[in-house]
Amino acid sequence: MGYKDLLSFSFYNYKSSLGLSCFSGICNSQVDELYKTMTGNRTNAPIPLICINLGYIEPYGRFKDWLVQENNNYKIIEDNIFREIQEYTTPFYKEYSDVERLLLSFEKMELNIDKEQQFFMLPLLYLITGQKQRGIAFMNNLLSSRFVLDDYKKNYMSNYFSYGEK
Repeated sequence: MGYKDLLSFSFYNYKSSLGLSCFSGICNSQVDELYKTMTGNRTNAPIPLICINLGYIEPYGRFKDWLVQENNNYKIIEDNIFREIQEYTTPFYKEYSDVERLLLSFEKMELNIDKEQQFFMLPLLYLITGQKQRGIAFMNNLLSSRFVLDDYKKNYMSNYFSYGEK
């Protein structure tokens, strides 16, 4: 269904150290195209369905980063990072490249998915699986729960509701 994996790194300064975080994500070409159509987003970069810190897909399930200091053995840190990427991202990609499993994870807000991410991606997953009415019901439910809508979200909803009617 056009899935691809995404791996990104984030660097930051922390006192006299360099902090490094690794993020794993999954992109879907259909969802990416629909998202860009409905939001007017014109970027060429893929929009991930999920983008999560590596620590959340490891058994202990919490944010993970590495602090690198000048006197560190960089090779040991590099080996550790890449070993963990290999060990945990492959099963993650396999499990969440299944659209039904991905739908379930968004419905249950697993994997540290927040309301914002759920708001934009869950309706698109419903759409690509032929369940547009579930997406509409989901958005209407959010409206009744006092979910804050800015103009960007209102435009997205309007485009979603009218999608396929032209």
